[in-house]
Amino acid sequence: MPVARTWVCSKTYVTPRRPFEKSRLDQELKLIGEYGLRNKREVWRVKFTLAKIRKAARELLTLDEKDSRRLFEGNALLRRLVRIGVLDEGKMKLDYILGLKVEDFLERRLQTQVFKLGLAKSIHHARVLIRQRHIRQIMPDELVYLGFLAACIPIGFLFRYLSPSSKQGLALLLGLLTTLASCQIHTLHSLVTVIGTWIIIKSSGRLAPALCLSWTFLYLLFFRLVTRFDLPKPTPFANAIQLILTLKMVSLANEVHSFHMEKKKDVSSFSKPSVVGGLSQEPSLYDVLSYSYCYMGIMTGPFFRFQTFMDWLRQPNPQALPGWEPCVQRLKLVPVYSALFLGFNHFFPLDYVRTEEFLEQNIFFRMFYMVAVFFVFRMRFYAAWCGAEAGCITAGLGCYAEKALSKPGGGPTVNYSPDPNTTEKYDFKTIQNIDCYNTDFCVKVRHGMRYWNMTVQWWLHHYIYPNAPFKSYTLRAGWTMLISAYWHGLHPGYYLSFLTIPLCIAAESAMEASVRSKLGPAGQNIFDWVHWFLKMRAYDYMCMGFVLLKASDTINYWMSIYFIIHIIAVSCIITGRALKRGKREDRRGGKEEKKEGEKTEKTEDKVD
Repeated sequence: MPVARTWVCSKTYVTPRRPFEKSRLDQELKLIGEYGLRNKREVWRVKFTLAKIRKAARELLTLDEKDSRRLFEGNALLRRLVRIGVLDEGKMKLDYILGLKVEDFLERRLQTQVFKLGLAKSIHHARVLIRQRHIRQIMPDELVYLGFLAACIPIGFLFRYLSPSSKQGLALLLGLLTTLASCQIHTLHSLVTVIGTWIIIKSSGRLAPALCLSWTFLYLLFFRLVTRFDLPKPTPFANAIQLILTLKMVSLANEVHSFHMEKKKDVSSFSKPSVVGGLSQEPSLYDVLSYSYCYMGIMTGPFFRFQTFMDWLRQPNPQALPGWEPCVQRLKLVPVYSALFLGFNHFFPLDYVRTEEFLEQNIFFRMFYMVAVFFVFRMRFYAAWCGAEAGCITAGLGCYAEKALSKPGGGPTVNYSPDPNTTEKYDFKTIQNIDCYNTDFCVKVRHGMRYWNMTVQWWLHHYIYPNAPFKSYTLRAGWTMLISAYWHGLHPGYYLSFLTIPLCIAAESAMEASVRSKLGPAGQNIFDWVHWFLKMRAYDYMCMGFVLLKASDTINYWMSIYFIIHIIAVSCIITGRALKRGKREDRRGGKEEKKEGEKTEKTEDKVD
């Protein structure tokens, strides 16, 4: 028998009880005009949704704080409101839900966001763009990055069959299209940075490296405070591109400066250039633009020098270089990293750390949670950076002979000439950005830094660390970490996290000098295992500041575990210095006893 068709639908809005109430009518008309709504039904729909959310919050508030329903349903409701952006992360309490207004939801509508991002001339124009499907719902950032990385891998093989000029033009075109598609009007920030750097390089001579560093870092400050000048807020993709571009411009200025210095030496001494991997000519504006907007690594890294880019364009036989095997080798664990990231991120959400329920858990659970958060953090970047490296490998970028002894980010460190009679072995260490195994299993904190974001670490080591205004290794490391924190952003969590690293380095140096050096092989092995365990917990601890961002959230979490890593680090420094001082006193005491013994022997000889 035919089934009767039902037209019964759940309510989406409720009409007001007093249809002619003046204050309500004025408020609704104001909302319709301010947010470009079609009619009053859209206001009523939001009010109905807000009423249901408030009702759910009131019901949960009547339950006991330890009630399982309040814990699970309350956290789910709070995470949902934070995810859609109507509730601030620092207000993850059920009480704050009762204070939500209609405007909080209307601010998060796609129409409002399109207008505020500067993509439409007016709020009504934004509605037209959405209606005509010129703008659709924004995809999550992770999906955009994933799509970009996935597209770069097959495209890279195409570049092996192109001429140098075609490679340069196509790489620039793809990079510009990616930037325009992901950043829109905010592409101007990167363009201003590139043009400004080129002008400084052309006009400043030997002062170009320092001026370029100042220019790019000051523009980073303006870029992050742009909303204070009534300009639209940059997208996360524009921020990622600006970060990589800052590294490239500073490196380019130093490379051009080295080229001019070597050129002067050649003219005066008639000798061959001594710089390994130096430029052969000054780059043009087209070269600078093609290097800056090269599609490889434009959003996710890795960083590479201008000379590496030019070597890639001039590869004599790119089809003969390895491609498939190193690419598969780099991608084989990406599905594992991605699955672990999705699984652990689902069971250990970061937002839970900001709730009062989390602070009421026992200390062992709170300490374990930072281990899970750092694991999620590592898996995410392992997958992203391995995928980015694979995109460079398929195109042949950073491929050098093994005997060139390439360094991540820097390229070859020794001059070499290929032997036509032997088969060369090649590697892609120049664009290697992560060493997953050594990141997890190296013993020292300072070594862990070297294997994480390796190309950026090379940049910091060559352009920031040597110019630090200190002589002590710990203080120079602290200066470098301060610059690294500023490069990442202005959030206090970055500074709290990065500036803890020098303290940990000082602690491990003190304990190695005073304890490990006195142990035998078995004792040193046990010491190294304990050292590795504390190193991983230190990175877990510092990661919380990196992801929580706010100073209040970071300090609240560290306080909940009693600043355990800070206390351990300070204790190790004090213990190490005390043992070292005791060792010095023993040496002095031994010398004094020896002198006294010699004196008594002399007096006895005289008496005899």
